[in-house]
Amino acid sequence: MPTSSSPLQTAAQLPMPVPHKHHGEDSAVAHETKANATTAMRADGFYNKHSQQQAAALQVGLEVLREAVADVPASAVVGRGWVTFCDFGASQGRNSIPPSREFVDAMLRRGARAVHVVHQDLPTNDFNSLIRLLHTDEGYTAGRDNVFTMATGGDFHQRVMADESLAVGWSSTSCNWLTKPSPLRGAFVNVTADPATTVGYEETVRLAADDWERYVKCREAELVVGGQLVQVEVARDEAGSCAAEGYFHAVRAALVDALGEESADLVSVPMYIRNMGELTAPFRSGAAPSLRLRETRFVTTPDALLAVYRANGDLDAHCERMVAVFKAAIVPSLKLDRFAPDKVDAFYRNLAEGVRRDPEACTVGWNVVVLRAEKLAPLAAVSPKSDAGSKSPLARFNPFRRRS
Repeated sequence: MPTSSSPLQTAAQLPMPVPHKHHGEDSAVAHETKANATTAMRADGFYNKHSQQQAAALQVGLEVLREAVADVPASAVVGRGWVTFCDFGASQGRNSIPPSREFVDAMLRRGARAVHVVHQDLPTNDFNSLIRLLHTDEGYTAGRDNVFTMATGGDFHQRVMADESLAVGWSSTSCNWLTKPSPLRGAFVNVTADPATTVGYEETVRLAADDWERYVKCREAELVVGGQLVQVEVARDEAGSCAAEGYFHAVRAALVDALGEESADLVSVPMYIRNMGELTAPFRSGAAPSLRLRETRFVTTPDALLAVYRANGDLDAHCERMVAVFKAAIVPSLKLDRFAPDKVDAFYRNLAEGVRRDPEACTVGWNVVVLRAEKLAPLAAVSPKSDAGSKSPLARFNPFRRRS
């Protein structure tokens, strides 16, 4: 299977995200939401404000997205009444704007009569923040009466779009979330677990493989022929590192100190960080036979918040931001409300102190893999023909054949 594997950009070349400003971002959520394995992020724009790391990660996929959009066949752009992009795992929209705008601008330049952009996330997602953002000047619809945006609630491990209706699918740092609670016990996430001794490790591996294969097969059905799928995924390198182990170890230590080891063993994030082999497995195994893996790229993204701390030296603010990042992205899935509030508060204080002791070790820069796949045309069915009917008259003539 022809693929390319090449670095995209060095960390120094990646654009640094700017601090977020968004409607409602100062609104506080009074308590942590009860969460299932796939629970949306905190509401009132909180995730938009504290998702700088995710913004840095998606930057590595935008160049690949431009290539993908350019490769969508003309028949899918001008040969239909509209062309469709789906952003899988949109959350509150802050990090959905750049890829959506790339698609819209390119398709309008290519003569699309109408452009549809679908933002998908769980039914419990904060769609209010998403929709408000899309209709500000930061969105991509202003002044364009042929660009239509919509949001849908559902699970992207199931079908979201109709058969062969999607020109480009995009997802960034979303598919590491599992459909069921993590079976891990004694480790917070798989990158900090010992596969040989951690209870539930193999079960977690199987769950992650099943989830990812189901996701890929759903996208295979939805894409038009020539359609493109671009995935930006947090990943482990050949040594097994995702580049954020120090942060996860600090989380685990803070949990043990606050809750005790027995209770801390009950807290694991429903997340699995895959390696390159696991990410490419559905394309290599034939699970999605009409999806051809066009490209894979690997890059380590910078830690946006650590860069801010290095620049201004404000350790108190840095610790506060690192805890806020955790609350925004991970806490909703941990069911911390089963523990006494004072113990939960102690956990947050412990985490802040862990960052304070060694801010350079508690990095949340990420190793990231970008994959691009293309939907192939199905092989044409060839009806069997007789030997005589398959040859030209000249080919059927044999001067040495005996004649009666």
